[in-house]
Amino acid sequence: MESFVIDGGRPLTGTVRAAGNKNGALPILAASMLASGEVRLSNMPRIRDVETMVELMADLGADVDWTSRNEVRVDPSGVAKTDLDRELAQDIRASFLLAGPLLARFGRVTVPPPGGDVIGRRRLDTHIHAFQELGVEVELNGAYEMRTNGLRGKRMYLDEASVMGTENAIMAAVLAEGETIVGHAACEPHIQDLCRFLVSLGARIGGIGSNVLHIEGVDNLTGGEYRIGPEHVEVASFAALAALTGGDVTIEDVEPDDLIGIVPAFRKLGIRMDVDGRSVHVAPGQDLRVVDDLGGQIPKIESGVWPAFPADLTSIALTCATQSHGTVLIFEKMFESRLFFVDKLVSMGARIILCDPHRAVVTGPAKLYAQRLESPLRTHRRATPPDRRRDRAGRPVNARQRVASVSVGDGARSTVATGVAILDHLLAELADTGGFELHLEIAPGEPEVEVGAAGTALGEAFAPLLGGNGAPGRGLGVVPADEALAMVVLEASGNPLVASNADLTATRAGGLQTDLAAVFLQALAQAAGLTIHVRLIEGEDSQHVLSAIFKALGAALAQACEG
Repeated sequence: MESFVIDGGRPLTGTVRAAGNKNGALPILAASMLASGEVRLSNMPRIRDVETMVELMADLGADVDWTSRNEVRVDPSGVAKTDLDRELAQDIRASFLLAGPLLARFGRVTVPPPGGDVIGRRRLDTHIHAFQELGVEVELNGAYEMRTNGLRGKRMYLDEASVMGTENAIMAAVLAEGETIVGHAACEPHIQDLCRFLVSLGARIGGIGSNVLHIEGVDNLTGGEYRIGPEHVEVASFAALAALTGGDVTIEDVEPDDLIGIVPAFRKLGIRMDVDGRSVHVAPGQDLRVVDDLGGQIPKIESGVWPAFPADLTSIALTCATQSHGTVLIFEKMFESRLFFVDKLVSMGARIILCDPHRAVVTGPAKLYAQRLESPLRTHRRATPPDRRRDRAGRPVNARQRVASVSVGDGARSTVATGVAILDHLLAELADTGGFELHLEIAPGEPEVEVGAAGTALGEAFAPLLGGNGAPGRGLGVVPADEALAMVVLEASGNPLVASNADLTATRAGGLQTDLAAVFLQALAQAAGLTIHVRLIEGEDSQHVLSAIFKALGAALAQACEG
């Protein structure tokens, strides 16, 4: 297991340089596919998402490689393939950014449902609507299949100021025939960076930095060189670390305009960021006190579209608030799962009231105590594809070993034979709680194979019900089981992910030496296209915890399938 061991209570001192903006690097990499010549990109953050995007581009036929630690060379002339690799695409949400460039160049693209962080519902409707306005036909059949006989500029108004939706609209429009006007466009620093990059290749874009963009289509874009802008979220994170530890830190290579919504929000928490040219200094000995609103009212820090406070810094602001004298309301407007980590801080001693998935009231300062923590996103990982599963001895598992028959109906009568007694019991509880008639049989095999096969079979059975006429496709279940209480929230999003505030790999029971809950839920999510959030409210005994989770899952599935 990857881990960090942190020996706290020490001030941070020194100078650090801001890395390139990941959210700028990914769309700029995608946009390089529009060029007619070689593109060189510097200040590229070498992180997993970026490396996955590079792999995706190479799989499509681009000649792309790292020429130094933070520089990428892209020659897109060899691209001929327009269907994205499903496994790579489901690793990162940014895979969908390749849709706009491929539509502009080839008039067709097939994109599987993308992956991404588990922070809440992240719709793709804005992308699709923008493409349709430009003349794209879209079919959803396990993947987004898009075709056009030619992109044509048009005046459009985005239904929300979606960052990636705006980026895809821009990349499709730069080679479209005629003028495109994009209203209600997002205008975050990374979108401005994308626009400046495209302009450097010959694109014609007006209104950069505003929420109305004017794009005049051109025949082609040249190659060129470009430096990725600094990561303002990282700048703010280092500033927060310095203030919280009482350190003396200077952050270099910043873009002052990118801090316009951050500096005043941090000031509310007593954090002073001294911006001087392209550097930021956080002085030692800061008096961290919440600045009340007029009349002594409790202040609020709320995220929003640019230039409001960035949603990606909500968790940083909330953590800072635990060490500031006073009370503040943290309001995360955009993502309903962003605050799922709050219980971790509470377990360390923080005084936080989680009002609902979007709001938390924090009173500080609170002394925090060391804990062993698991990331709420630890189970955010793709289930291993069936043709790549292996048993404990490392032997490949073939399809015949995973034969299963499942039907779902009414009546809460179940016949379950997975070969794993504890799983049979849990699935019977799931069916009973949800009011399902469940028939499931798994061919004999290794326990972990049987658990995964059961999850896959059940997911395949539920998939048509979740997508049926009138079915909401989302559900919530909160069910007690003896000394445990769990909540499950799920949505048929097409984005197979599992997130939990508990370590699901530790919930072993009945003598089973596999990560039963994690393996089952990942296989279920993959087969049914479900995003599943599991929240353990209370409970320590593995048997009781598993029972509560599976019962809550049954209730959530029942709600999601109601027609």
